[in-house]
Amino acid sequence: MVLVLTALSFEAAAWRRVPGRGRSWLLAVTGVGPDRARRVAQVRMRETKPDLVIGAGVCGGLAPEDPAGQVVMPDEFVADDPDKPLLRRTWQPAELTASALVPGSIQTTGRMVSVRNPALTPEAKAVLASRHQARWVDQETYAWCEAALEAGVPFVCLRVVLDTAHESLPHWGNWRSLAGAWRLPRQALAARRVLSEAGGRFLCAHL
Repeated sequence: MVLVLTALSFEAAAWRRVPGRGRSWLLAVTGVGPDRARRVAQVRMRETKPDLVIGAGVCGGLAPEDPAGQVVMPDEFVADDPDKPLLRRTWQPAELTASALVPGSIQTTGRMVSVRNPALTPEAKAVLASRHQARWVDQETYAWCEAALEAGVPFVCLRVVLDTAHESLPHWGNWRSLAGAWRLPRQALAARRVLSEAGGRFLCAHL
């Protein structure tokens, strides 16, 4: 049994048309943020006893070369917390899997940093990239991986870049960021389509 974890219902919707749910794989929405993500993941793993956990959704890009819509499968995970150790992906994709996931490329090496609060600006993203030598940012992946390791379950992260290293997320603290608010819904829908295709291909290859 494979357990797919997402933070948001928006991200979970990308998986709802993938066949086999309830028989060979299950879906759980943990909510946003590391504390809730870890707590809900622990409960769902105790309930379902999965053979593999997939942490899925969208993320922010920290490397200028990663465009919106890039599919990523990080091999290292860090938290923006000096007391938390570096974690590594405990499930290794076969070459066939990587090539079959989506038409085009998938990044299967690189570090994901998980933060408590979203990285809203290019400046904040640059700080995280430098501090952690990270390529992507989110809020939940480290917590999911930590919970999976504690349960002795292999873990892999499958995310799609929503906002690039040079883009700000809309927030009221910076009126200039609101000018790009029109762009985010379009990118989010495109990212969800890519995630749905990648998730379907991934599960078909491994179930």
